[in-house]
Amino acid sequence: MDWMYSWTGLAVGLLMGLTGIGADSIMTPLLIVVFGLPPTVAVHLSLVYASVTKVFGAWAHTRSGNVDLPLIRRMAVGSVPGVLLGSALVAYGAIAHPERVQGLLRHGIGWALLLASVTIVSRPWWQGRVTAAWIRTQAARWWLWPFVCFGAGMLVGVTSIGSGSMFTPLLAHGTSLPSRRIVGTVLVHALLITAAGAAFHSWVTPLDGRALGLILIGSIPGILLGSRLTLHVPEEVLRGLVGGALLIAGLRMV
Repeated sequence: MDWMYSWTGLAVGLLMGLTGIGADSIMTPLLIVVFGLPPTVAVHLSLVYASVTKVFGAWAHTRSGNVDLPLIRRMAVGSVPGVLLGSALVAYGAIAHPERVQGLLRHGIGWALLLASVTIVSRPWWQGRVTAAWIRTQAARWWLWPFVCFGAGMLVGVTSIGSGSMFTPLLAHGTSLPSRRIVGTVLVHALLITAAGAAFHSWVTPLDGRALGLILIGSIPGILLGSRLTLHVPEEVLRGLVGGALLIAGLRMV
């Protein structure tokens, strides 16, 4: 079973390098469904794993010029406090109501994945309509981003899902950035919030360091390769990969 961790890390790392999504959205349900880890342990492991692997993806996309730093600062004002609050809620629940929290987390993760898959796949339908222009106009108001990102950040802290899968639709519908620049921006921002969430979860949930090491052995080459391939893979293929992967994972969790 040990080698399965490394192969899983390779597959998830490749997907994350290609799309900006996977370190948490795909890894968390895999740890629960395939490896049988309790949801609270899977959330903690996924956040730590995501914060490590996103360093490599963020570095690769920054070198390629695919990062919007001013937008990241506006997002982090809301998302970092949100992820800390979400992590605190899980920590309290794990201590006060451990069995109930495990079940709620499993279903919550599944529905979060399904929502993310729908929003990403529907992007072409939104882009060509008046509603999309209205959404981008509202998103341009600087004061709105922290409130929206606070809610999305809280979801990341609770489920470990959303550092990529929730913020990618926000940028897709709320900005006119091309897909490759969205991927790079999401990765760098996700590095900030997953590191904050992982640090908070470490206070109450034990970390399986051996499993983390085996996953990283496979995922680091995967994410570096995937980041390179984004320059050659068509946008439609990237969108299909993201939506399909999240849909399958969500259905397995609900």
